[in-house]
Amino acid sequence: MDITAKDISNFLEEIAPVYLEEEWDNTGFLVGDENAVIKGVMVALDITKDVIQQAKNAGANMIVSHHPVIFTQISEVTNTRNSIVYELIKNDINAYCAHTTLDNANGGVNDCLAKALNLMEVKILEEFKDGQGTGRFGKLCKQMNAKELAEYTKIKLNSEYIRYADAGKQIENVAVVGGSGASFIDRAMELGADAIITGDIKHHDALKCLEMGITVVDATHFATEQIAKDRIISHLQTCLNKLQYSIVLVKADEKDIMSILVRE
Repeated sequence: MDITAKDISNFLEEIAPVYLEEEWDNTGFLVGDENAVIKGVMVALDITKDVIQQAKNAGANMIVSHHPVIFTQISEVTNTRNSIVYELIKNDINAYCAHTTLDNANGGVNDCLAKALNLMEVKILEEFKDGQGTGRFGKLCKQMNAKELAEYTKIKLNSEYIRYADAGKQIENVAVVGGSGASFIDRAMELGADAIITGDIKHHDALKCLEMGITVVDATHFATEQIAKDRIISHLQTCLNKLQYSIVLVKADEKDIMSILVRE
C-alpha cells in the first residue's frame, strides 16, 4: 500500500489533535498535495532552506515541523518572498506543522520537557481543553540551588546556552514551558513554583520572577522544544509498523540559531 501525505497528517493528529490549536495559530497540512505518495519524512523544529536540503538528501518528500512554515497571511510566493514555501513547492516537498496542538497535547512538547528533566508528580500548568494544556508543574528528584538547576537543565536538554536569575532559595517545585513561557509566570507562582524553566525570557520577565521569589532558567526556545522531535518520530514509526509499511523517517540536524549568535 502507499502512504500519502494525508495518512501522515492523520497519524500526527492522533497525538496532536486539531481541536487543541490556539485561535492565533496556523497548524496542519500547510504546503503540498495531500494525495502525494510519501517516500520519506523529515522531522524538524523549523523548516529552513537547510532542512529542505537535508530532506532532499535523505529522500524525504514530506517535512513535519513544530513551528508553522506559514504563520501570517502571505500575498505572494516567489524565490525572494516567502522563499521557504517556494522551495518546498519547487522540490515537491509537503509540509505539516504541529504547533500549539503539540504544545497543548498530553504526551506533547511539555510532557517531553518534564520527562527530560525527570520531574515527579507532574501535572498540567494551565489547562486548555479536556484535561490537556500547556506547561507542566512537578518536583525535582532532589532540591537544588539556582546554579545547580541551571547546570542540570543544560545537561538534560543538551542546551548550549543557559541564562538564569537566582531568587536565592532552594528549589524543589518547578514549572516548565516549552518555547516562550513568560506569560505563565503568574500561573507558576499560583501553584507554588520555586522556579520556572522556559525560553525567550526578557529582562523585565526575570525581574518579575525575582520580585515573586521565583528563580527563572532560560534554556532557550530551541532546547525546550526540540526534544519533541523524537516523540513525533516514535509515533510515526509505531503507526507505520502497525501497517507493516516502511518509509524513511529522519530527524533534522538543527542548531539553536539565537544561541550561536549570542556566543559569537
